[in-house]
Amino acid sequence: MPTDDDNRKSSADLNAGNDANVGGDVVGRDKLEVSSYSLNLFNREERKGQESQELEELYKLIDSLSDDRANVPLANQVYSRLHDSCTYLDEENKGRLLRYLYNRRLIRKRGPVISVDGFDLSGAILTVADLRDANLSGVNLRDADLSDAVLSGANLSQAKLAGTVLTNAQLVGTDLSDADLTNTRFSLATQLDGAVLTIEIAGQVKAGIEDPASVEVRQPELIRFNEMKPLKGKLYQFEVIGDSMKDDGIPRGHYVVVVVNPDYSPSETDLVITHYRLSKETDNRVTLKFYRGQTQQGLHRLESRRKKIHAEEIGPVIGKVVAKYRPMRPQMKPRIIGTD
Repeated sequence: MPTDDDNRKSSADLNAGNDANVGGDVVGRDKLEVSSYSLNLFNREERKGQESQELEELYKLIDSLSDDRANVPLANQVYSRLHDSCTYLDEENKGRLLRYLYNRRLIRKRGPVISVDGFDLSGAILTVADLRDANLSGVNLRDADLSDAVLSGANLSQAKLAGTVLTNAQLVGTDLSDADLTNTRFSLATQLDGAVLTIEIAGQVKAGIEDPASVEVRQPELIRFNEMKPLKGKLYQFEVIGDSMKDDGIPRGHYVVVVVNPDYSPSETDLVITHYRLSKETDNRVTLKFYRGQTQQGLHRLESRRKKIHAEEIGPVIGKVVAKYRPMRPQMKPRIIGTD
């Protein structure tokens, strides 16, 4: 018959065993977590290796086509392979692929060998890429990073550029007709001189002539500045008349591209088109100026190098200027139809 000492020993052994089991469970979970992490790391490395191998094979195909540019069946084969591969390449490899196609002179506007129409290059990293005179018509570059890229003379007509970063990009003479520019990120340093843009011209904005104006758009509806219902992220163009912004690089006859967002409130240094009122006794006016914040007296400062305005009230702000350009050829001018 077991003694009390034996019972206590058995209980201690049992507790020790339970502790060991508990400890074993903890160790097991640790091993499971480490194994899961290792597996994910392995999968990433494996995918990276697969993409590198795929890219090398694509490069060989591209080289073959570059050496035999008149081979139509080979061109069709390369197009199909590239079209399919773009769907699973990561952002960096998408950028590398497009650069390689360009450097092998297969997607130049003059004598393009294959088209990238419909290629999914969304998110591609193409910062500082030199793609001047490239034929990129119809390509999907949604959310791609093309900051500081050289796209002068390139054909980006019908391209999907929603959310694409084009800050500081060179777009001189670039064809952006019918491109999707929803929430495309330009900057005032974006060079758009001579670019072809399919952005609705909302009218003319007066720089230096502060009379309020009504404008006629190219659509068969009449709108006024104070009646324009802004759509979030919608882009409009305005022709600049007046010369108060000339010393700021926006003389009369130039166009500004404005993003209209009902939630936008100006920050200092923003270039804006806005209503303002000098005092409660004056009429509401509209101008194109840099917003410089408020004075100690609470007046809003609207400035250019040639003109300074201290307004008692500003708003509504029509929009923030995100790009400026000089049209290469004359455009149909919207007609100012009156003043209030």
